[in-house]
Amino acid sequence: MLKNIKPVLICLLCVCVLASLSSLLFLGGISSGDLRGHWHINSYAIHGTDPYKLFGEDVVFTQMPWSLILGNLFYAGFLPVSLAVIWMLVLHIALAIVLMLVVKKRWAIQGSAWIIILGTVLGNAAFYYSMQLGNFAAPIAMITIIAILYTDEKPVLAGVLMGLALMKPQISMIFCLVWLMKRKWKPLFAAAALVVLGVALSAIVTNTSPVTLFAEFLSNPLQASTGYLGLFTFLQYLGVGQTTVVLLSMLLGAAYVLCLTSLVGKTNNIFAMYMPAAFASCFWNFKNGTDYAILVIAAFLVISLLLQVSEHRLPLLFCLLYAELGSLALNFCKHVFPHIPKNVFNNINGLVYFCLGLYLSVLCSKLLKRNLID
Repeated sequence: MLKNIKPVLICLLCVCVLASLSSLLFLGGISSGDLRGHWHINSYAIHGTDPYKLFGEDVVFTQMPWSLILGNLFYAGFLPVSLAVIWMLVLHIALAIVLMLVVKKRWAIQGSAWIIILGTVLGNAAFYYSMQLGNFAAPIAMITIIAILYTDEKPVLAGVLMGLALMKPQISMIFCLVWLMKRKWKPLFAAAALVVLGVALSAIVTNTSPVTLFAEFLSNPLQASTGYLGLFTFLQYLGVGQTTVVLLSMLLGAAYVLCLTSLVGKTNNIFAMYMPAAFASCFWNFKNGTDYAILVIAAFLVISLLLQVSEHRLPLLFCLLYAELGSLALNFCKHVFPHIPKNVFNNINGLVYFCLGLYLSVLCSKLLKRNLID
């Protein structure tokens, strides 16, 4: 069955691209609502005002203390908001191209390489959802993946990139746990140094002490109070506080990464090495549909397995389809069933990602022991 997998794979990726592009139209085009919210924060900060003091007034979003100045690289608070929207679109496309170039350089695919890589990156529905909202989750995810790919070749650069990605720690921080497990000290220290630099810049420009910035950040209520806070979100219905819910989800995500990364074991397939962290990133903290762009890692892993192994192809194709279109399926269900609480679908989606990561980790472990993959 499915002996010649490459045409099937290319057709499936084309379907993903078309479905994802259609989702952008379905969502109403570029609204850039998230960008405008974050733009206010970075605009105030770069002009010397502590934006945390304006929370609930002109500022309704929040950012990490190290992002107040460095976040202008994404949200362009130094530009008029109309130009910041253009910058957001350019950055999405530019980073997608850079990611494809980096992957092409490191991934030996015989024939149709560019079609497969292009389809994988542009077939991810979360990429377009991020662009639609101006959320920057997709660029952060792409920077995270590039950092991972450069871990051994250029560890300092990898660390600097991860430091930038830590502006959305709910996406990227879990990957630092894998670096810790693998004793990748150079990129870890480089990432930490960039975070410290970010805090210092925020403190200097806003004339506010780092201690005060962190205290103000922590005193602001989580915007995600009614959103998805990870796999333990359902506990909110039992009266459990959101801080406890987030901490439990984070502990589960960390344990998941530790166990499954160890299960996969030693491998030359960098996508297999970081795949458990990619899935954990989708259920270990506050999430929305834009953050699932990080599952491009899982998609690349599944494609490498499909091209190397003739077994398990149907379940692997399902894994690929859901890694690419999971956020689209989530938004579709929320739209079709508006009377059902959104977190019902969020929890189901998170559980599916949990199971897919578990399945792929067990499969990779078995295939590696049989020397069927590197």
